[in-house]
Formats: sequence, C-alpha cells, structure tokens
Amino acid sequence: MCFVPTVLLILFWDSIPEKIATHFNFYGGADIFSSRWYIVFFVPFLGFLGHVLYIAILEKKPEWIGRKGLGKYSFLYFPILTYFVIFFMLWNS
Repeated sequence: MCFVPTVLLILFWDSIPEKIATHFNFYGGADIFSSRWYIVFFVPFLGFLGHVLYIAILEKKPEWIGRKGLGKYSFLYFPILTYFVIFFMLWNS
C-alpha cells in the first residue's frame, strides 16, 4: 500500500513540478525544496520502512496496541501517513 503513490506519481510524472516543497517552518512557509524524485521514490520508501518496523514490533509486542476499536486497523497507520505527507507536499508546491 505504501507504493501505490509511487505508481500514480509515475503515471502523472509530467504534471509534477520539478521542485517540491519538502520542509515547512513553524509558520507554514516552505523553506526546503527537493526534486520530484524525492517525493516519488524516497517518501514512499520511508513509509514502507516505517510500516515494516511497526509490523515487526507489533508481532513481538501485540499488547502495545489494542486490538479493539481502531487498534485493529493500526497496520494502516504508515500507509495513510505516507499518503498524507505526499498530498501535503504536492498541495504546497
């Protein structure tokens, strides 16, 4: 699920700006810009890495995350966070 944005962004490669805001200061202003390669490949990779680490920890210590209510959907945290980060970066570019 973390790499779905990569596939979509590759399909729309020509419509992605050359420079994308990747860091924002306290006031919401962009202060660091990166190439589109960063958002297409590096951000989903970080989301995937976080997801794998989270699942590995969850396998060892399932009691850390409750399995009732929203806890049963905790495996979706990192993919959703990855989508949010990519959307936010593209929105502000």
